[in-house]
Amino acid sequence: MYYIRVQATDNVLDTGNSEPLVSLASATFVYDIQHPTATIAVPVNNEYYNGSSQPLPSISGAALDEGLISRVDSVVFSIRETGTGLYWDYNASTFNSAGELFNNMNFIAGPDVWASTRPALTDGYNYELRLQATDLATNAQPLGSFTNFTYDISSPTTRITLPVDGAKLISLPTISGTVSDSIGLGGIETVELAIRVDTGTWYSGVSETFDAGGETFFTAKTTNSYQTWFATGIPFVSGHEYWVKSRSTDKATNEEDNFVVSVNTITFTFDSDKPESRVTFPDGTEVRSTISQITGTASDGKAGVDRVYVSVGQLVGLTTSYFNGAGFNAATEYFNLTNWSGSDPWTYNTAIPYASGLKYMLRSYAVDEAGNVETALPAQIEVYYDVTKPTTTIYEPGQASFISAMSQVKGTAYDKTAEVESLLA
Repeated sequence: MYYIRVQATDNVLDTGNSEPLVSLASATFVYDIQHPTATIAVPVNNEYYNGSSQPLPSISGAALDEGLISRVDSVVFSIRETGTGLYWDYNASTFNSAGELFNNMNFIAGPDVWASTRPALTDGYNYELRLQATDLATNAQPLGSFTNFTYDISSPTTRITLPVDGAKLISLPTISGTVSDSIGLGGIETVELAIRVDTGTWYSGVSETFDAGGETFFTAKTTNSYQTWFATGIPFVSGHEYWVKSRSTDKATNEEDNFVVSVNTITFTFDSDKPESRVTFPDGTEVRSTISQITGTASDGKAGVDRVYVSVGQLVGLTTSYFNGAGFNAATEYFNLTNWSGSDPWTYNTAIPYASGLKYMLRSYAVDEAGNVETALPAQIEVYYDVTKPTTTIYEPGQASFISAMSQVKGTAYDKTAEVESLLA
């Protein structure tokens, strides 16, 4: 700071008349060629803001001129949309200016704070902001770099892609899915999962078992910046149904709270137990002259039986051939798809060219809806097919003989396959 005092003397001859010292004109002034500096306090560089948990009601900062608050005359700000490059126009109340426009900020007494209400921001947009201070000597701060921030008031959305809703599975090494957000994948903070078993307990990511009493979320993993997410190592147990929910939180702290079946909530059945089946007709205890169809039963623990197959073998001498839907043309055991309605019995109605006097071997296997295949196949049912009539002969009395008395008739009876059941004379 400088102090100036001026004394005047007139041009009267000899000594001249000088102004008395007590009445001299004086002034103080500050010589200032340094510019002030304004810094942004809010928003924080590269931060995310929303309308509730992490709001941005105003823009604020501090300004000093050579360490003094009092020498700052004004602070202004400019803000532009990063995507469009347009600046906020205060008079038009919109982002419409291709050139940089500055808006006044107000000084708040007490702390060194300059503030202004923010303009109307658009969800999912990125913005660039900078301040410029001017001191009382009209030195203006050179324009510096922008502070970058994102305004995001929309919640992210997850989708479970594996397993699909209603799936019945033998194994599930990985649960996986995708996530999206209005500002892109760069705005995703976390994806979480909650899994409940039909016994009522929830999976804990801490104990890594189903021992939590209430809904419990654990963090999913990603190796590609959330292009996909996944969870592995869940100890699923055969014979149970599971319910899975996914949710995401973005960097603006918006948390997904809208849950839709087949999108971010799914159920599936875990079943690694194999189904069982058997042939019930023919049952192998009779020789049959008609076999209009083959029938049987099938059962499974949790997933349910999906389909049943039956094989029909024909023994000729020492050679067995199998029916393949058209004839006994298969040299190895061949299974044909039966009719299965979801409940017993299953049936096989295709016309089979049985040959009289031959032995047939029947057995089945089932596949459940999870894809488990019955491997411990039941023993083959053996049945003889016989449409040949039995034959008889009489040898007493002899043909064309003459007898005076007859106490009995003797003869033979023969059937190749079924044996003779009764005789009438």
